[in-house]
Amino acid sequence: GAMYVMVKIDLAAFDGITSDADFCHKLKWEESVEILPGECFSYPGTVRLVITPPHDVLRAASARIAAFCQRHRK
Repeated sequence: GAMYVMVKIDLAAFDGITSDADFCHKLKWEESVEILPGECFSYPGTVRLVITPPHDVLRAASARIAAFCQRHRK
């Protein structure tokens, strides 16, 4: 099985990102990190992260997400 966490994202803090789905789509293509938009689960404005991969994989994905957020920050 897997475990998940829903993370709220402040769309107003990002330049050129219009929704949680847009955030996920751009993250996948720019950083090769796949997460799901909260709107798939009736939680718009959030993203769903899987938290069961090995620690080194989570660290690498976290660094890529941070780089993405930094690049798109207003």
